[in-house]
Amino acid sequence: MQAMRLCPSILLGLALALPLPPVAMAGVPAENPDAAAAVINGHPVQPAGSKTYGPEIIKPDDLKWCLANIDRINAAGRSLRADKARLQAEADAIKAENAELTRIGNTLKTEGKALTEKSQEISRQRAKVDKSSKTSVDAYNASLKALRGQNAAYQAQVQQYSSRGAQLKARSDTYKQHQSAYNSQIDVLNKSVTAF
Repeated sequence: MQAMRLCPSILLGLALALPLPPVAMAGVPAENPDAAAAVINGHPVQPAGSKTYGPEIIKPDDLKWCLANIDRINAAGRSLRADKARLQAEADAIKAENAELTRIGNTLKTEGKALTEKSQEISRQRAKVDKSSKTSVDAYNASLKALRGQNAAYQAQVQQYSSRGAQLKARSDTYKQHQSAYNSQIDVLNKSVTAF
């Protein structure tokens, strides 16, 4: 079993705060890392011919491991930021479509009530139609025909509204699945950072 590696908290802080450029230790130029001193826990450390490492000094292999994990965490963070932006755009689009469907639904309710009232009025007129008068019968039939045309148009709008509602529900369900996957990835990243 491999011993658990721990990175110094300063490296972990950098992993969470910054995307890392090529790293040089404090006081060590990147182009010649063996030529100058490093500072660890506030103490300057000069390179020596043979290197010995105490508990407060990070070993080169451990540093490489830490930096590789920092790069992995940063890459995951960038990916999750992009996912978050896409999820937010989708949530905004769903919210806008929901608001539009609510507006359409309210309009359809008003139109439905008006059609019901008009239908009831035509039903009341039916008893008053002078069946011996062609003009009276034709006027009643014209009103009934207009009502049927309005009702057909209304039913088509209701069907379209229902279809859009079903599409919005499917889109919302897909969004919830993507959001759940995103949250799972965040949990994995958080556990990775905590274990780091």
